[in-house]
Amino acid sequence: MSEMSLLMEQMYVDNQRLKERINNGDTIGKFPTHFMEIHKAVMTDDSENDAFFKEQAAKFIKAQQLIYEDPKNAKEHFNEGVNACLSCHEVKCGGPIPRIKKLYIE
Repeated sequence: MSEMSLLMEQMYVDNQRLKERINNGDTIGKFPTHFMEIHKAVMTDDSENDAFFKEQAAKFIKAQQLIYEDPKNAKEHFNEGVNACLSCHEVKCGGPIPRIKKLYIE
């Protein structure tokens, strides 16, 4: 697996845990700084690291950071982060889409 694939797997697990904390009304904790690796992790195909990917990655990071900065609206920010993932994967790599959709908080 590429660095990016490994990072995305870790981010998925982290977001599953975060979803549980939000749903349970637990404390949110601190923004996982390893998420910032999305900007430099090596992809399977380097040509995929284009302007579109960079824009979607920035939207994802912003939404994730807002969860921790504005925990009162954590659910909304969390779902915005999921939307950013889906927006990118609809164009770049569709395989994980069904799994990503499971992250939404109802």
